[in-house]
Amino acid sequence: MTDRNTIILQGFSMALQCEAEAHEDLYPGMLLQERSDGKLQKHGDEGGIAERLIAYEDELQGKTMEEKYDSGERVLAARLVPGSKAQLMIKADEEIAIGDELISAGDGTFIEDTSAGTGVTVDQVVAIAVEACDLTATSASNTLCAARIL
Repeated sequence: MTDRNTIILQGFSMALQCEAEAHEDLYPGMLLQERSDGKLQKHGDEGGIAERLIAYEDELQGKTMEEKYDSGERVLAARLVPGSKAQLMIKADEEIAIGDELISAGDGTFIEDTSAGTGVTVDQVVAIAVEACDLTATSASNTLCAARIL
């Protein structure tokens, strides 16, 4: 786990930034997808194809990367390019090692590709972990962990 105070660690200037209304509560570091009505929601396909669209903190409104966006609020997000580094929201109960391949967990968070559910076909690895993150403790919750976008 990290003490950095921003979601996008490298590559922000090359990212395609967007702002849209949240369809549901969202946290910085989550993998998002755009709905047909233009609103943003959690990426909902475990192991599925994703745009690498990541929510980041709204520092202009005085918000930190730990503060969620409420449903209906404007969300700041970026489509990150390969090679960018970002803090991604890792699902509780995961044990991530440096070099692990990360996929969508289907709920906006990320899991190691070997954690995909039975019968799930992994269509896309989104990132590679660049720091270790052990969330296997019983009290662990979803946590940010640095990764390189593929």
